[in-house]
Amino acid sequence: MKIRRGSLSDLASLLNIENICFKDTEDNEDVEELKLFLESGKYTTFIAVEKDTVIGYVTVEDTKKSKKLKKAYHVTSVAIIPEYRKRGIAGDLLDTCYSNMPLGYFMSCEIRSSNFSSQKLFEKHGFKKIKNLDNFYPDEMGYYYETEKKK
Repeated sequence: MKIRRGSLSDLASLLNIENICFKDTEDNEDVEELKLFLESGKYTTFIAVEKDTVIGYVTVEDTKKSKKLKKAYHVTSVAIIPEYRKRGIAGDLLDTCYSNMPLGYFMSCEIRSSNFSSQKLFEKHGFKKIKNLDNFYPDEMGYYYETEKKK
């Protein structure tokens, strides 16, 4: 498996992954938002590729809004095709984001309260649950997580 930066040529693959992974939730991204993720300098998307097939991705937004630190990254989306889950790919993608993040940066995300596997993933990679987010999602609460790159 290889990890690389995403580009506009990955749009169809990302849309396919979105439709597979988020078909039953409010989180389904549309084409324009995925284009924004791939073209805007505000977002960085890392793609996991296995034998020329895009099998997952992570997108982070450079928010620059953290009151704690100079710059902040916000994980906007992580998705892995179901048959490739439980192989450490999402963790490898998060590690890639982290290793590309300069010292002193802060990274955050929101996770559904029912998404135990994502909670476990982010905690394993150094994120800490900071607060509950009541009514964050239309059908359930969420949790706000964050981590900081110190070394």
